[in-house]
Amino acid sequence: MPLKFSLRKTKVVPKKKATSDDLAWIQVKNGAEAAIRWLSRATNLGRSEVDEMKTELNDITTRARRDNNLPTKDLTSQEVESIFRLTQVTQKNLKAGDSWDIPPFDTAALNNQDVFPEFMRYLSRAMRYQHNCQAGSRETEAWVRAWLSPLFSAVLGFAIEVGIAVAHPVRWSYEASFSHITRLGRMKLKHRLNGRPDYTLWYGEHEDLETNLVIVETKTSDEIGKGQKQVLAYMGVVHSGRKERGKKDTTVYGIVTDSRQFHFYKISKNSKWSVRTFHWGLEDSQDEEIVRILLQIIHSASTQSPMTTGRTSKASTRRRAVKRPRYSSSAS
Repeated sequence: MPLKFSLRKTKVVPKKKATSDDLAWIQVKNGAEAAIRWLSRATNLGRSEVDEMKTELNDITTRARRDNNLPTKDLTSQEVESIFRLTQVTQKNLKAGDSWDIPPFDTAALNNQDVFPEFMRYLSRAMRYQHNCQAGSRETEAWVRAWLSPLFSAVLGFAIEVGIAVAHPVRWSYEASFSHITRLGRMKLKHRLNGRPDYTLWYGEHEDLETNLVIVETKTSDEIGKGQKQVLAYMGVVHSGRKERGKKDTTVYGIVTDSRQFHFYKISKNSKWSVRTFHWGLEDSQDEEIVRILLQIIHSASTQSPMTTGRTSKASTRRRAVKRPRYSSSAS
């Protein structure tokens, strides 16, 4: 009986091409392994200690390559400006539209001239009651948010009621997830920046980065200075994302506040940032200025929304479950 032979075809899987990140980590690991070999020869380290160092090195490199998420709060001010190509406005580099130039909303345009003064009297009482409620409690970021939430809700509600803003889709979002892909360090390794500002005012579809006001995590009086780099990072994500998508208006506004100091930030279309400061509770005129600036930004958002421009996305025509918004950008 003749013998039969059959050849089984073997599927050849092409080797995955190494990325620049892979090559960078290989360089880092090779350098560390060379250092460990030198230590084993030049010192009295035992074999077990050298093996333990090698094991720890493998764990570190594996974990670092897998977990490359970086909180925005860990960035320095210089890194924020470098990643998003931002520069602070100065007298030397100032161009039209760079500095803070948003005018407070003109309440004279309202049909009823009594409605805004009446609203300010109501708001002043409400915020005074809120302060009385919280007086004596330890000031934390949660304490600041508890004071601010009624203020922001009342201002947006008033804007909707008197026609400064349409009811939809302008809205507040809380702790929306922001992310941005960038490369950091001498090795230019890829990182994903992540963060959750306490408040964002947005309109339209959040996938399109349709937001023009970002309010960073509220800070206590002792830590308000740390808020600047965070708000600029969040604003940078929106600004670069809007530029990447070819948006006509890439201006973004932000606020850092401890409920008394209100630092209003702006990133212009030229990627230059500026800041203007007001104080709540010192003078009625400054309280009114803060509210009118918020109303103007809300009005600006409502006039740019898909509802008033006629732009309708596929996502807006589908019925979707309500979920927490995410804002992301891959611009680097």
